[in-house]
Amino acid sequence: MNILGMGIDYTTGNLLCEAIDDQIAGRETVRALYRAHDRLLALTTVPRDVALLREKARRLPSPDYGDPRAAGWTYLLAADDPARAAITEIIQPLARHRGMPHPEAPLIYARGAEEDWWRWIEHNYVTRDLTRPPFYVLIIGDPDHVPFRFQALLQTIAATGRLHFDSPDDLQSYVTKVLRLENAPEPAVEREAIFFAPQLPPRGLDHDATYYSRRFLAEPIARLVGCEYGFVPHVLSGDRATKEALLATMRATRPALVFVASHGMVAPAEPPDVQRRVNGAICCQHNRDEPRERWLLSAADIARDQYILDGAILFQFTCFGYGTPARSEYAHWTPLLEELNTDTDFIAALPQRLLALPHGPVGFIGHVDAAWVCGFHDEGQASDNEHWEARVAPFAMTVRHLLHDLQPVGQAMAPIGQRYVALNSKLADDIDRLRRGDIYETPDFRAKQAQAYILRNDAQNYMVFGDPAVQLQVPAAASG
Repeated sequence: MNILGMGIDYTTGNLLCEAIDDQIAGRETVRALYRAHDRLLALTTVPRDVALLREKARRLPSPDYGDPRAAGWTYLLAADDPARAAITEIIQPLARHRGMPHPEAPLIYARGAEEDWWRWIEHNYVTRDLTRPPFYVLIIGDPDHVPFRFQALLQTIAATGRLHFDSPDDLQSYVTKVLRLENAPEPAVEREAIFFAPQLPPRGLDHDATYYSRRFLAEPIARLVGCEYGFVPHVLSGDRATKEALLATMRATRPALVFVASHGMVAPAEPPDVQRRVNGAICCQHNRDEPRERWLLSAADIARDQYILDGAILFQFTCFGYGTPARSEYAHWTPLLEELNTDTDFIAALPQRLLALPHGPVGFIGHVDAAWVCGFHDEGQASDNEHWEARVAPFAMTVRHLLHDLQPVGQAMAPIGQRYVALNSKLADDIDRLRRGDIYETPDFRAKQAQAYILRNDAQNYMVFGDPAVQLQVPAAASG
């Protein structure tokens, strides 16, 4: 089975990574896990202390986790963030709206080694006095001050989101927008959803990765949304999934959700300013000879005064859609990912631009790092393959939580984040069993390790940009 990357190189126009055989990926994963075994154990054993403390809190009457005021809400700032005072002032109205008892007293994160992060969470977030910690935590700041990996750990036990903008005016715009929409007498969106899934021409294989993300991810979820959730799906797939069509549909409709499954752009050979502009931009349907500006949807295509997707949530299944890490979790799979030409984590420009719009989305779900799909020589394998079902299920469930259950976006994403510790534990246990000779590195074992590693990184790297407590305000379903 081939494992296919969901990224295109900005400089060459070629795929960021060629297809990787699951045996090679599995072999390299096993080697990497041997080297990272102690780190995996640290991610699984320390949280048990946290779990014991949380278990005490669970004995208290359970709050309604769908109600941020009942479940608790707070925000987190870095101790050394130079914008800390300005952020605290801007966020006060939202903190009061969420029912935060002391809006001027957020969680304060102090830089520390990764192996100490769980201890920080235990002592600063998880309380020992049988009071329940706030379930919703909004990180405000760039990932240089509060790393992506710290966010991934925190979202295993809390509904977590992040905001970071280059200007305090953009943060103010977002806060004002959320308060306007949540206090409005009528929803800004209709019971509609856009599903955008290009299918690019194959490059030396039976199918491009976008064939699988279109056919086995976006289109099946669109059918569920239309048949079971009472929403009208606008499906732009294959040749219809052009940049022009996506922009026109987003402007002409009032969708609650936009679900994108495509390649993300990445510019490893370009200087940092170019990477920050284009990494994670959406690659739309195109031919190889078309100029880039006709098919690449980036932040530059969204005017700051544009009225688009007001009150909606955007879910982007692409490489680097949320941000770019300084080091890829898949660097051991291919030399192309060993050097992403960035010294620090950074957030993609497109979600920043969209959420800063005064009349734009309130939430974004995207992926840090490279994203992958599995390709099948026999298409019948897709419906029978346990990995494919395990891969699609979290995304389908998140969409259900957002549209059918109307859960806050952080709660809707919680099942994905909560799998992170369990999958780390599984991978660490597998390596322990391999070391003891209880199991052997067979072809089947390698394939399963590669697949489990993708699932683990999905749990780590899919994150919420925006307040995790925002939830879609949609009209009631028509009766009868």
